[in-house]
Amino acid sequence: MKPLRKFIFFIILMMQSGNSRTEGAAPRQDFFCIGPATAANAAIYFHGKQAASGAENLQEMDVLRSISARANLRIAVVASRHRDASGKMHWPRNDLPQMVRDFSDAQAIAAGCLGTKRHGILAFSSGGYFINRLFEAGILGGQVQSDGDEPEHHHTWILTIGAGGEVPVNDSPFVFFSNLVDAGSLTLHMLMGTDEGRYFDESAAYVDHLQSRGRSVEFHSFRGGHFIPLEQTVLLIRQLLH
Repeated sequence: MKPLRKFIFFIILMMQSGNSRTEGAAPRQDFFCIGPATAANAAIYFHGKQAASGAENLQEMDVLRSISARANLRIAVVASRHRDASGKMHWPRNDLPQMVRDFSDAQAIAAGCLGTKRHGILAFSSGGYFINRLFEAGILGGQVQSDGDEPEHHHTWILTIGAGGEVPVNDSPFVFFSNLVDAGSLTLHMLMGTDEGRYFDESAAYVDHLQSRGRSVEFHSFRGGHFIPLEQTVLLIRQLLH
């Protein structure tokens, strides 16, 4: 990992020092593996907000199994440790130090499914906002290899579905760190249903914001609402794998 990025990660995590677990957080994350260990490709999945009790009981399981089979993809499904006031699992989107810690934890947990395989990142709804904001801050966009050192990231593609982001104010830590950290080589692919109403329009504005910060983003749409469209998702993943 490049020295500057190492330093940035250190600063972000120090901001969280002494508060490694936010209010409303459960003590651990669990995970569930979809697809055979011999699958040619791999991904970590970050789920949407829901009342499921763990990774194995997510609402998206049926479509994830279909994606896995059709894209020859082993998927590590990681359940967030965070719960809102109604008890629903969700991923944070505004606390950058906590988000960096959660992403690092999820990568380590997913290794129980994927080992050290290079993999993609697939995220929906709450998980998509979480990933989009990390990409915005420069956390996910680094090179796969860096100056002969260990790989900065094992992930090689990013696809978020049904998620946009908020254009931050100028003093936001997301703006601060995005000014310090280069955009890197990865492209964020965002897939949004045209029936999402104002969220669709806000996502288009967020893409403009990311591109103005030097981030590589491609915006894709499909006819429909707030769900994971099987055909379009499989098609995009296949394109990203080649």
